[in-house]
Amino acid sequence: MIVYWIKRKTMINPYKEGYIGITNKSINERLLGHKKAYSKCSIVKKAIEKYNDIEIIELHNTTKIDALKLEEKYRPSEKIGWNICKGGGYPPRPSEKTKAKISATIKKLGVIPYDKNKTHSPEALAKATAKRIGRKRIHNPLTGVQKMVNPNNIPEGWILGSYNINA
Repeated sequence: MIVYWIKRKTMINPYKEGYIGITNKSINERLLGHKKAYSKCSIVKKAIEKYNDIEIIELHNTTKIDALKLEEKYRPSEKIGWNICKGGGYPPRPSEKTKAKISATIKKLGVIPYDKNKTHSPEALAKATAKRIGRKRIHNPLTGVQKMVNPNNIPEGWILGSYNINA
């Protein structure tokens, strides 16, 4: 796992500035993930869009357990730099009040989120279903990487099923 730091070129202190994260991808792939529209790290995404001097630096390349410990060392509490939660943690879940507001707004706008009949054609759905037939989800317990494969082609050291990050 890689512990990385997304920062502006003028930032010099990874303990107080920018964003600290961990990934099992290359740091450039992870930076692209932060740029995507669906990125869950909205503060980082906004910073990337706002500033033209953003860079990503690999701080450590280590095991997952050590990476989580290092992330917690860099971010021992919430709201340090661009991180909103404590290192090694996940963003807070919305409160029931926030969920109710979101639901009311969606209903008011007449939006039907995740309506597969409105987002994908029946042909596209059939094609995606056919592609998944006979495939099983596997994971590498050392890295947490998951993928779908033919059950006859499971690589050595991989296990059937999803990887539970909280285990």
